[in-house]
Amino acid sequence: MEQPFSSTADAVVFAGSGEKLSLLLIQRKNPPFQNMWALPGGFLQPDEKPLDGSIRELQEETGLKLTSSALCSLSIRERSGRDPRGRVRTHPFAFYHERATTLKANDDAKSAAWIPLTQIKQLAFDHGAILCEALGKLFPLFNQSSPAQIYIRLPHLLDAGLSLEDNQPAIIFPGTFVPWHEGHSECIRQSPADLPLIVIPDSNPWKREDSTQMKYSCYWQEYLKINQQLKRDRAIVYPGFFGMEQGNPTINWINSLKFNYKSFLMGDDTIFSIEQWKEADTLLCLINKILVVPRNHSIDAINSYISKLTKKYPQLTVEVLREHPFQNISSSQIRSSLQSN
Repeated sequence: MEQPFSSTADAVVFAGSGEKLSLLLIQRKNPPFQNMWALPGGFLQPDEKPLDGSIRELQEETGLKLTSSALCSLSIRERSGRDPRGRVRTHPFAFYHERATTLKANDDAKSAAWIPLTQIKQLAFDHGAILCEALGKLFPLFNQSSPAQIYIRLPHLLDAGLSLEDNQPAIIFPGTFVPWHEGHSECIRQSPADLPLIVIPDSNPWKREDSTQMKYSCYWQEYLKINQQLKRDRAIVYPGFFGMEQGNPTINWINSLKFNYKSFLMGDDTIFSIEQWKEADTLLCLINKILVVPRNHSIDAINSYISKLTKKYPQLTVEVLREHPFQNISSSQIRSSLQSN
């Protein structure tokens, strides 16, 4: 008989803005992940609502008392193996507190602190993935409101100082990027330098979870690595989908992009499969331009397929970029190699 789920609630509490944007963290007093930094949270009491439990645990562990205002709920987390104590279903909530007030660690917390995002390296459990999703609510990429319904400026580490205005042309580069490799970097290098570029790490809805995901110790740590790989001010990495438990088809979010003119960057293997994507007819009518980086196919084969695709979707423009020495690098092969070691 399968073990039933236990229920917990976590609090993602931001304070400040810009380079001083901070996250409230606790240092865990007890196993698992003893002495590591984590989000405040804990197990729900019988019949307790998750939001009430999140606020209660936050006060018990840090001394910070918040109301139910200025928040948004995040995705429920229940993936097998996410908590070494067994099957745990977590309900995370995001809050914004105007300033970093004094904290008092108690209960399961060895210490509590407001830590600037630029100084956070790794978090316990899957709290790095939860942090990535919460930060996505603050990014100006989609037509959405922040948890606090106010403008919260991100540190340069995250948005590279890039101002994304409504209807501004930009290039979207989505993918699993598990892990990031030199082929992905080549795609970045080949994209037009005069347009902002947004990298969107995401889950692939067409592949099995165990074939696309690696057992990252912390998705926040991996997100920072991708940022460091780019090293280019005009590119930003959107964190909101990174580490999601469920597949996330492009059709689910493309209409929420702030840009009317939608350009996508992808490898040739991706464009050859794009007509099998969820609601492909609708999706392809929403995309204005695709930049294709050669990978698995010859230039002739790519051009032949593009000719058929653009006849079917006449509003779509497709440009083939140049061949490069990293076309044989595969994320699947890297994953297999790392998982076999």
